[in-house]
Amino acid sequence: MAAVVVFLILYVFAWSAAIANGNWWLVAIGTGIIALAILMAWGQPSKDAEKAPEELARRLSGYQWAKVKEQVMLRDGMVCRTCGMRVELTLTPRPSRAHVDHIIPLSRGGTNAMANLQVLCQTCNLRKGAR
Repeated sequence: MAAVVVFLILYVFAWSAAIANGNWWLVAIGTGIIALAILMAWGQPSKDAEKAPEELARRLSGYQWAKVKEQVMLRDGMVCRTCGMRVELTLTPRPSRAHVDHIIPLSRGGTNAMANLQVLCQTCNLRKGAR
């Protein structure tokens, strides 16, 4: 938080001086680079680390589950973790249909943590069942 405040103070002073001197484009490029460096250096803590274990074990609402599924699909690159088939988002049943699967099912004590989720094709997910 302190880094953001310092950045904003320097940003305001740099812009006011640049406008007075006519070098506004230099400051625009410099502040963009600094902002990018701060964002890259400022690691975001894991969302799972902030959640209590009982919150991870409960069933998620439709919207929450959709967001988690999207994150898992991006992480796994839309490829089945069992057979390596490229999967697709479709509503019609077909072997290449994407499923997000709990490695350890919620019914057996698993959680909704990203480490417990994987992308599977429809064939592999149906073959696995609740194991």
